[in-house]
Amino acid sequence: MKKLLPIILIGSFIAFLNACKKDNNNSQSAKIVGKWQETKLNIHESNGTAVDHDTTFTGNSFTASDYIQFNTDKTAAVSQSGIYDITGKSEAIDGGTIKIAVSEYIYSIADSTLTLKSQFLHPTSSNGGTGVFQTEIITQLDATHLVLHSYYYAPAPFSHSETAYFTKKD
Repeated sequence: MKKLLPIILIGSFIAFLNACKKDNNNSQSAKIVGKWQETKLNIHESNGTAVDHDTTFTGNSFTASDYIQFNTDKTAAVSQSGIYDITGKSEAIDGGTIKIAVSEYIYSIADSTLTLKSQFLHPTSSNGGTGVFQTEIITQLDATHLVLHSYYYAPAPFSHSETAYFTKKD
């Protein structure tokens, strides 16, 4: 029995650590569920040696149609009232009405990485049917604030990053 006690204690400790790790991921997944209104967007572009453009959108740049909705079934909808880039915001207008773009995704969270996979791609698309993935780094997630950061090179050494700020809608 004395030989089994250390093994039982070690096994219990490992199980406890794994349970804590799972709870942490579950709580992050639970915290993100809901509708998040976009309040600020910073776009930063560089040629590899210097900042070329640094544009920030705030306040009146956004409408009620600028949001991201995370559902408990791991689906998400991203709604935008326009296209935001370094030159400003452009809107598609049809018959005097601003067109709202809504994209639907399946999402997953691993540590601080949020992955969004488009739901509307043909299963035999050119990338083997795996769909298009968009990854964001969660830099803040609490009961009322969500901050997402994305970064990529296109084409190298040119870089583009975006930091989007959201507040929870009730």
